[in-house]
Amino acid sequence: MTSLFLPFPPSVNGMFANRKGGRKKSDGYKMWLADAEEAYLKQRRHITPHTGKVQVIIMLKAADNRRRDCDNLIKSVCDFLVNQKIIVADDQRYVRSVMAMWNDSMSESGCFVVVEDFDGIKSANWGEVV
Repeated sequence: MTSLFLPFPPSVNGMFANRKGGRKKSDGYKMWLADAEEAYLKQRRHITPHTGKVQVIIMLKAADNRRRDCDNLIKSVCDFLVNQKIIVADDQRYVRSVMAMWNDSMSESGCFVVVEDFDGIKSANWGEVV
């Protein structure tokens, strides 16, 4: 299992901007990437890369009470995990489950990420390992 604390992520809607020559990373996304990398480097010695199937759990606490959709915050976090080689890729071959939730009891605003090896989900309703 790997866990790390990152700054509050940008929405997928704010990650890229239309500019001359196509879509480019937005300034806000670039700033978040730099801040997230700094946070990662401070925690790096406790992080184990995952080479197989994983589930990703993302707990979020915003700094203010603006309305947000937590599902729009998943993309930037998963892309960051790939870029830092914590996970191999964020497609269906590797990321088998993603859960994002608000956690107002966190001590500070940001994003707490847990990556666990995925062994399938057993469910009495489904009757088999998924």
